Amino acid sequence: MLTSKEILDLTEIPKKLTVIGGGVIGLEMATYFAQIGSEVTVIEMMPTIGGPIDVDLSKSLKKMLESHGISFKLNAKVVKVNQKEITYVENQTEKTIKHDYALLSVGRKANTKDLGLDSIHVELRKNGSVITDKQTKTNIANVYAIGDVNTYPG
Repeated sequence: MLTSKEILDLTEIPKKLTVIGGGVIGLEMATYFAQIGSEVTVIEMMPTIGGPIDVDLSKSLKKMLESHGISFKLNAKVVKVNQKEITYVENQTEKTIKHDYALLSVGRKANTKDLGLDSIHVELRKNGSVITDKQTKTNIANVYAIGDVNTYPG
């Protein structure tokens, strides 16, 4: 099982890659590896891909990615991971998929610890992510938060 950092260290193109998680990073990696020749399957627990985006946009994105050869298993929960096989439940049926490599791409967490945000009173959620508006502005003038620390959309 590889992370989004470890997968970039591969020295060979996987014939079959299974991506667990259909969020932004999982889709980015799925797209990259499909473009260089891997057979890619994305397993996503939610009914849509792309994280918290508009449902119609998610459907369009899925259709476009499928046209590039990526297959999707939605509403599917991974229950077991082996070296060369993943077991998941889809429509109350247990299924397996074989792969050369699997990418675990779920649950990125904001890394705001020890940044001193509390000393300037930047508002954080309980999970440590910075609360922002659409323009990535925090509650403090001239302080913005981008990337994985940002809660928008939220």
